[in-house]
Amino acid sequence: MAGAWRTIRGRGGGPVRHALCPGAGPALRGRVRLILGTDEECGSSDVAYYYRQQPPAPHTFTPDADFPVCNGEKGFYRLRFKKSWEPQNPSGPYVTALHGGFQMNAVPTQAWAELSGIDPVSMMAGAAPLCAELGASCQVEETERGVRLTVTGRGCHAASPELGINPNTALVQVLTELPLADGPSTRVLHELHRLLPHGDNGGRALGVAQRDEKTGALTCAFTILDISHTGVEGLCDCRVPLCATAANCKDVADGRLAALGYETAGMMIPPHYTPAEGAFIQTLLASYQAVTGQPGGCYSMGGGTYVHDVPGGVAFGYKMPGVEVNMHGANERFPVEDLLTATKIFAHAIVGMCG
Repeated sequence: MAGAWRTIRGRGGGPVRHALCPGAGPALRGRVRLILGTDEECGSSDVAYYYRQQPPAPHTFTPDADFPVCNGEKGFYRLRFKKSWEPQNPSGPYVTALHGGFQMNAVPTQAWAELSGIDPVSMMAGAAPLCAELGASCQVEETERGVRLTVTGRGCHAASPELGINPNTALVQVLTELPLADGPSTRVLHELHRLLPHGDNGGRALGVAQRDEKTGALTCAFTILDISHTGVEGLCDCRVPLCATAANCKDVADGRLAALGYETAGMMIPPHYTPAEGAFIQTLLASYQAVTGQPGGCYSMGGGTYVHDVPGGVAFGYKMPGVEVNMHGANERFPVEDLLTATKIFAHAIVGMCG
């Protein structure tokens, strides 16, 4: 539709027409509202505030996923754990500090550890082949406090940890296979390797692995890890299916960590699911097929969107199936042609619901 235009509400339930460009499009007999937010990555507090002032619309979609329609979003279990100890100085190589991760919902690209009592040549000789077996790479350098081992993996969104190579879990495994002296940090490394081993993206070792037909399998991403000379603290971002409960997820993980002396804290947020059979979703699917010529269907995902707490809401586009946009990664991008196609799909769907 060319030219400047805007919409106005008809009085008394009358049609909504394009005021600045009459005849540019069909009359709408339903109200359409565009809501813009800026806090989706940090908890969606803006949408929560909005819906405290306004009732949810009968039908809501957000362009924050792949086409055709995402009608299911897994819930969240965000686990925090920690343990402390008195400073010790073992007689042999040991980890004095370790850090990996910067954001709860992202698998990091790098993690590093500083060690005392080992020379850089021995470190590189032991760590490099182990890292290569895990799909990661490493770098060793001398520092004022000893030797630093940096492991580089592949970052990704925590909702799809299988797409990345987690440097936290890789670093932990490498360190457990080096000849480190016995001490609190060494024992913690072995405990974490048993509970959150490299490549275990489903929480099997933690005892929380599960799945259902509607929302798929639980995923578990070990996203942040810090070890100092007095303690350890870690965070895991789990995306949980409809079948997950506090009893079969949170309580199990808490229990296994507590048995090893860890303090735990965490919260569970329920999944979001909208049945595909309703007229709203069927209209969205029909619009997708009408514009693209491709058959439409529904799917679920581990990511969360602005409609996670909106009754009946779904995610609808913008991304076309099979197009790699590096979401939440380096060189994030979007084809302009796909944006224009998505706009046509949205317009078609709005007319289908409100025309």
